[in-house]
Amino acid sequence: MSEDRTRDLSDLTEAQTAEIDAILKMYREGSHEPDYQDVGTLLVDPDATQGSIEIDIQFPVWSRLGRVGQIDVLADWISVLTQVHDNLLIDEENQAGRYKLFGTLGAASLAPQCVLAQADQPYEFVEIDIAQDVERDPAYLKLNPHGRIPTLIDNGEVIIESAAICLYLADKHPESGLAPAIGSPDRAKYLQWMVYLTNTLQETMLLKIYSDRYTTATDADGVNTSASARLQGILDFLETSLKQQDGPFFLGNDPSTPDIYLNMLFDWNPDLENGSLQKADYPNIQHNYLELLKRPKIAKVFLDNGYA
Repeated sequence: MSEDRTRDLSDLTEAQTAEIDAILKMYREGSHEPDYQDVGTLLVDPDATQGSIEIDIQFPVWSRLGRVGQIDVLADWISVLTQVHDNLLIDEENQAGRYKLFGTLGAASLAPQCVLAQADQPYEFVEIDIAQDVERDPAYLKLNPHGRIPTLIDNGEVIIESAAICLYLADKHPESGLAPAIGSPDRAKYLQWMVYLTNTLQETMLLKIYSDRYTTATDADGVNTSASARLQGILDFLETSLKQQDGPFFLGNDPSTPDIYLNMLFDWNPDLENGSLQKADYPNIQHNYLELLKRPKIAKVFLDNGYA
C-alpha cells in the first residue's frame, strides 16, 4: 500500500524526529531486510521557506529498511532529508531569533511596535487580553513577574518596560533613525525626554486613570483631582518645550522615540473621551502628532492601535 505524505516544511521538524531520525539510526546500524520491494520516490522542493516534501513509499518502510539493493536509494534519501533537517533547524533558530513582543493594542506596546516597524524588523506580536487578566496568567508572569505589558523577547533575552524596550531597539537598529548616536549633541536631550515621559507623564497619567488603585475608595476622587492638576502642568510644560524647538519634534526636524512615546501617552487621557479636553488645546503637541503620522510605517502602527 502506498502512502503519500506531504508536509509544509515549517511543520516538518516535529514529525521528522520520529521518521527521519529513525531512518538515520537504522541506516547507521545497518539494519535492513532483503524482503522489501521498491522503497518508493522522494520529491523535495528546495525552497526551505515555502517548499514541501512528498514521500511515496511502500509501507512500512519507516520501521525497517529494504533489501541491500535499496540501500543506495535510501542513502540518497537520507542525504537529502538530513540536509533539509539541518536547513530547518537553522530556519527554526532564525525564527526563534525574531523578536516576540507581548502587548495589547492601544497600550504601552505601541511605542516598541513603532520602533520595530520603522526599523523594518519582523516580529511576532502576542496580544495579551488585559480585560481577561491574561497578564496575570502564570505563564506570562514567568516572563514578566510584574504582570505588565509590554514584554520583548530577543534571542531568549527578556526585556520589560516600554521605554527601556524602545531605547534598546532604537540603539540596536540605528537604521530606524529614531535615536541619536551615542556621543552626538542631541543624545542628552533624547534621554532626558524619554525618562521624563515615562517617569513623569506616564506615571501621572496612570495615577489619573487608575486613581482607585492608589488609595482607598473614599480618597480616589481626591487623588484624581490632584493627578489631573499635575497632568495639566506637565502637558503645559511639554507644549511650551515643543514650541521652543526648531522643528515639530523634541529634537527639531527629525522624529525620535520620545515623540512616539508622547503621542502614545497623550491619547490615554480620559478627558479626551469625555470631551473636556481637545487635542487642539495643545497645538504644538497636535502638530507633533500630525508630522509623526507623515512617516507611513509609524502611522500604520498608530492606526492599527486605534488612534485617529
